[in-house]
Amino acid sequence: MYLGIGTVLPLFVQIVKGESAVISGLVVLPGALLSVAMALVSGKLYDRFGVHVPARAGSVCTLAGIALLATMPMDTSMPVVAIAYALCSVSVQLIITPCNTWGINSLSNSLVRHANAAAQTSNQISNSFMVALIISFSALSSVIAPKATELEAAYYGDKIAFIAAAAILLALAAFIAIFIRDRETDTIVE
Repeated sequence: MYLGIGTVLPLFVQIVKGESAVISGLVVLPGALLSVAMALVSGKLYDRFGVHVPARAGSVCTLAGIALLATMPMDTSMPVVAIAYALCSVSVQLIITPCNTWGINSLSNSLVRHANAAAQTSNQISNSFMVALIISFSALSSVIAPKATELEAAYYGDKIAFIAAAAILLALAAFIAIFIRDRETDTIVE
């Protein structure tokens, strides 16, 4: 889902806003840099609070960032777009790192290397699927608004993609709230 947003957002900046690829890259740069920093911090948060606090906080903040992206008008300024994307980027790390660490920690040491390989493989497959899905949602604008101009169609397509990403994230947040437990109640798989 996150990579899907990272694919749609530069298209929004370039096609809808009419900005260059350089500006598009500068809009996503703060989010990318903050995401790297948060990947380090989120591990410390996991160690201190367990999986629930960072994962739930990340879900709420990512949903807020996607909501900003989904509701922004065509004339939104570039700093607002950059802030919304940065919020998504930082928050996604609050979900990914603690959940991955929690899952790996629930296994015995003999299974860790296999679990890491399986996790990386499933991440690659799900990332590819989500990018294709989110981009497919953005193509629905021609069905929803067939008489729209090319610029309006691109805008509506991006809006649909962001709304779809928000719906997927909402399902993920529900999954996290229901199925992910803190360390005290975890059991180690042998």
